[in-house]
Amino acid sequence: MEGTGSEGVAGLTARVDRRRRCLALGIALLLLSVPAFALKNDRKQPLDVAADRSESSVDGSTTTLTGNVEIQQGSLQASAARADVTQTNGVVSRVVLTGNPARLSQRLDGGQGQMNGLASRIDYELTVDRITLQGGVRLERPQGIMESEKIIYRVDSGQLDAGGDGNRVTFRIEPKVDEVAAPDVVPSPADGRP
Repeated sequence: MEGTGSEGVAGLTARVDRRRRCLALGIALLLLSVPAFALKNDRKQPLDVAADRSESSVDGSTTTLTGNVEIQQGSLQASAARADVTQTNGVVSRVVLTGNPARLSQRLDGGQGQMNGLASRIDYELTVDRITLQGGVRLERPQGIMESEKIIYRVDSGQLDAGGDGNRVTFRIEPKVDEVAAPDVVPSPADGRP
């Protein structure tokens, strides 16, 4: 009979393992696509900036900050070696952070935790609620950790777009605490068992 020998069992086991891996990957992708919205109230907060040096254009439409740049708006915090800030009609419309690395963190709506990102360049386009992270990107969210050379984060929807530029995207999803198996209990010599 065909398929009843050790080759048949091994083949069946391999197919089951492949299906399990595909199912796990599908679940992982689903979890990473769950929106994690940034605090909407942050945009209504004042934007505080500190740096070692600042240069501004005469009309105030562009400002370059250098040396230990720190930016905070509500729960949004950023740090970098340099920041280029653009204002349109007196309102900040874009902030480009560069560093080795530049860092960004923000609490998420609904008590979902915090998003932390780092990259060589972080381009925050406030007018379209989009943050583009480029160069050695690492993005940590409650759903997991994602790494790529480029990640686009849509602040208003929580959507992430990564890869597509010929580089690989990697991510890790940690199990929930209640999903982690309890360690095996090893009886101690004090309970009278050998």
